Amino acid sequence: MVPEINLLEEKPKKDVTFLFITAVLVVLILSSTLILLWQRDVYQVELENALTRIDDIEASKQESLEKTRELEQQRFMLGSQIDAIETTLFPSLSVMERLIDLIPEKLEVKNYQYGLGERLKLTVRSDSMEGIAEYTYSLENQEFINNLLVTNVIKENGVDKKKNKTYTADFQMEINERYLMEEGGEQ
Repeated sequence: MVPEINLLEEKPKKDVTFLFITAVLVVLILSSTLILLWQRDVYQVELENALTRIDDIEASKQESLEKTRELEQQRFMLGSQIDAIETTLFPSLSVMERLIDLIPEKLEVKNYQYGLGERLKLTVRSDSMEGIAEYTYSLENQEFINNLLVTNVIKENGVDKKKNKTYTADFQMEINERYLMEEGGEQ
C-alpha cells in the first residue's frame, strides 16, 4: 500500500449543522417578515376600505340629517301657512265670541258648522220667536257678516203642548274676509 502524503494541513471539519440551523432560522425570519409585511399591507387595504365605508356612511347620515332638517323646516313653514290660511278662511275665535255675544238671554246655540268653501251654518234654539227675530236683527247689523239667510224656522212642541214651546232656526251666512284679515292681524 502506498502511503498518502498530504502536504497541506488538514482543516478541521466545519460543523454543518450549525450553518444549516442558522440558514433555516434566517430563512424563517425572512419569510415571517415577508408574511407580516404582506399581512400588514392586506390589513392596511382593509382598514382603508373600512374607513371609506365609514366616511360614506357618515356622509349619507349627514345628508339624511340635512334632508330631515329641510323637511322639518318645510313642515314648520307649511304649518305656518296653514295657520295663516285658516285664519283668513275660518272664523277666528273672536268672530265666534262676537256671534255668542249677540245671542239674547233665552237663546242657545245648538249647532255651529264652517268648512272650506262653505258658508257658516248656525242653528239656534229659543223659547220665543221674538228671540230668534232679535238675533236675526243683531246679525244683519254686523259688519263682518255678509249674505245672512234664515233657512229654516221650526216650532217644536214640548211634553205639554201648551207649555215648553221652542223654536229652532237655521242661519247661513258668509264672513267678510277683510274683517277676518284685520282680526288675524290684531291677534
